[in-house]
Amino acid sequence: EAQDFTNHWAEKVKELLAPDGSLYVFWDKNQDIFDRQKGNDLTADSIWNITTPKFILNTNLRNTKQIHNYIVSETEIGGDEIINMLDGIEVTGYEKMDAESAREEIETIIDWLINKEGISSSRIIIISNRSVKFGKSVFHDNQEIAGFTVYEPKDTGDFVHSDNVIEYRTIQKIKGCERDVVINISHPETDTDKYKALRYTALSRAKFMLYDFEITD
Repeated sequence: EAQDFTNHWAEKVKELLAPDGSLYVFWDKNQDIFDRQKGNDLTADSIWNITTPKFILNTNLRNTKQIHNYIVSETEIGGDEIINMLDGIEVTGYEKMDAESAREEIETIIDWLINKEGISSSRIIIISNRSVKFGKSVFHDNQEIAGFTVYEPKDTGDFVHSDNVIEYRTIQKIKGCERDVVINISHPETDTDKYKALRYTALSRAKFMLYDFEITD
């Protein structure tokens, strides 16, 4: 997405275009989680030198109505979107939970989803603003849960091809993707605006079911 580019990167991409080539630029200021513009209030026009008319994509086609409303209530972002009228189940949110209690609850959820409801593990993902091993996540010391291994791929392009694992990714590495069932784990951030953007990006990955944990350190 265009907001993730620096001016220099944008220039290099444009240099690769053929004289009669086309480039479609997607820009979402609500998901500016890398701050590569260093706080400058730049737009797609100024970075990419866009002169053609813009199309505003403001219909939420991913999240159920319940997930959309929860995201807006939690982040105050996305309220101007046209809501997807697809009905679903209510989001389950857990506020101010310690890491050990969150881990136990997540184990119960995964056991219920897979062993009771028959949902494939490939449809489930755990998202967090911390890496498993390097960010002191709730799975830092033990990656085994409900008979499955919590696995964090090394690279964004790596895919999980095993029924014995639950995929885990940081928000930065799941950006642009989606899953049917999302378990989000939010650890505290000192930057309030960044925390909102991270939560908005994470929560909006969920298509049908969302479990949201806010952890106290």
